Amino acid sequence: MSIWSRGAGPVRAHWRLVLFPIGFAACLWGNERWAHATATDRAASLVCFFGGLALVRRSARYWQPFTLPGLRAEIAERVSARWRSPGWVRRRGQVQVLLWGAVVAAIALYGWRLLIHLDTARPDRYIDDVLNLMAIWVLLPMFAQMTEPEDVPLDRLDGRIARAAITRTASNAAGISMVGAMVYTIVLPRYPAAVLTVAVTLGVVVIATVHKTWTRTRKLCTRVHTDVQALVRDLEDLADSPGEGQRATAVRSWDAVHRDLLTRIDSGYWMLGMPFLPPSEVAALKEKVATAVRDLPGDKNAGADVFADFEAILKVCAARIDTVA
Repeated sequence: MSIWSRGAGPVRAHWRLVLFPIGFAACLWGNERWAHATATDRAASLVCFFGGLALVRRSARYWQPFTLPGLRAEIAERVSARWRSPGWVRRRGQVQVLLWGAVVAAIALYGWRLLIHLDTARPDRYIDDVLNLMAIWVLLPMFAQMTEPEDVPLDRLDGRIARAAITRTASNAAGISMVGAMVYTIVLPRYPAAVLTVAVTLGVVVIATVHKTWTRTRKLCTRVHTDVQALVRDLEDLADSPGEGQRATAVRSWDAVHRDLLTRIDSGYWMLGMPFLPPSEVAALKEKVATAVRDLPGDKNAGADVFADFEAILKVCAARIDTVA
């Protein structure tokens, strides 16, 4: 394409845009001449003014895409498309993980400074710390779920499990420390001999809760690995020897996997824990399994996608298998 043709295309497409400023300038010029013109010039001024007004009215529609509502809609559409693009979703997920890590590190530093600067002479100064620890205990798990990346959950599954366990560990430690600060502020000034007993008791409780959280994580990963492996074998058997009985077996295996994937990683309470996989990803897996059960063995490629997803889950869970937990 020649330089002339390349430049002439936009000119032919948008030349009508110049009619609006020309008409507007004609209106201004006719209005300016009217005040200082003779009778003959006033007639020319009227023609110029109304001709410019008609030109403005006629050419206004060509500027409609560039008006404020049009620009606003176009900008909103472009920003929304860019915001949902895979690259920006991935970057947003990385920022969310960094934000979570910064908050957890700040909480750990706060707890460490609170411990090493323990003031035995003024226990009442820890009242504000009680409120801070309570806020961490309640809000940290919610914050972790809000900052969990939304893109490619299977690729981020390893980090998701680790973040859930670390978040619950920090939250439980903050809750127990809150109780310790309350006891230290209210009870120990009257009974100083109980300091050692309370400290040892709270230390044991922290160790027990941490152990329970990570044991639960290993148990869930072991259960998921076992049930997913059974489902994969049932689908492979369905591809080799179709039959209604084999289909029913595969469906029952999926029911077990479905329950496992919706189980909370770090807590048995529905509103407080993070599920093994997001519900949207579980729903997508359900559709893939249903397609594989329906189309196998006629379509040998029907289970390719779901097999790849299950392979990713098995790989993550294999590192956390603990059959005696």
